[in-house]
Amino acid sequence: MLPNFNSQTVVVTSQEYNKAKDMVRNQAKAKDEYDRRMVGALGEIGFAGLYNLPVNIGYMGKPPRSDFIFNGCSLDVKTSSKIWGNGQLFVDGKLNRDTVDRTTGLDSDIYVLSVLCEKSDEHQTATVNFLGWVTKRVLSTCETKKTSSNIRYSLNWTKLNSMKDLPEFILQNGSV
Repeated sequence: MLPNFNSQTVVVTSQEYNKAKDMVRNQAKAKDEYDRRMVGALGEIGFAGLYNLPVNIGYMGKPPRSDFIFNGCSLDVKTSSKIWGNGQLFVDGKLNRDTVDRTTGLDSDIYVLSVLCEKSDEHQTATVNFLGWVTKRVLSTCETKKTSSNIRYSLNWTKLNSMKDLPEFILQNGSV
């Protein structure tokens, strides 16, 4: 069940959907990678529309590793195709030489977590539910599972801050 007390839902138009396809077309080498990247691109485009921000089309894994910079604050939009058991959401921190913070693997100041609720290839539209956000500082204290190249952070969506509070938080705090 999706939370409704703090989330915001965005419908991605066919024009935006095609922009997402353009973002991932040359990046994905296999169908499953294309599908995964498409979910992420739709989340980023939905977020950009929600806050009237430009989309960083050239990103796709190259530094800088944040999707958006607003008022000096770096934001990374993490979109999943579903919420895992008991409302768990995951963020992977990358442990490599390009990572800004090699202790946590987290590059952005704020992580926005969202779920792709609906996607129609036929109509070229999608619906993204932005569940909430969390700061890097708070996320770095969550339950983790470490591999050789990642730290997977796990948190329940009930621990997220309201999307309605995000603009004010960024304006008051800038880089956190």
